[in-house]
Amino acid sequence: MNLKLYQVLFLLLFFSSTAVNAQTSTSKEEVLEMINRANTYWQGTNKPEVRAFWDHAAYHTGNMEVYGITKNEAYRKYSEDWAVYNKWMGAKSTDKSNWKYKYGETDEHVLFGDWQICFQTYTT
Repeated sequence: MNLKLYQVLFLLLFFSSTAVNAQTSTSKEEVLEMINRANTYWQGTNKPEVRAFWDHAAYHTGNMEVYGITKNEAYRKYSEDWAVYNKWMGAKSTDKSNWKYKYGETDEHVLFGDWQICFQTYTT
């Protein structure tokens, strides 16, 4: 067979397998099982006692959404432990005279959005 025929056969195989996969749907139970497996693994290998910054807060925002769906108390407790560890705050400065109103990752940059995302989890 020549190269063109191989290319045509490959494309036919590719598109036929894509069409079959497009028709296969994942059930709600299968999706929840995948979410639970991934989240249980994450929580088992990462402690909740980490800083209250956007990178961790983004996970906790999603974790609380999963808790809302599954009602798995371990998920809620994990995010609550994170909140308690961070005193339910983002940046930790309480001295308003030292607050800075521009980009910054120190505790004096209390209004910086990367700290503020924590409150999305805290209020859930």
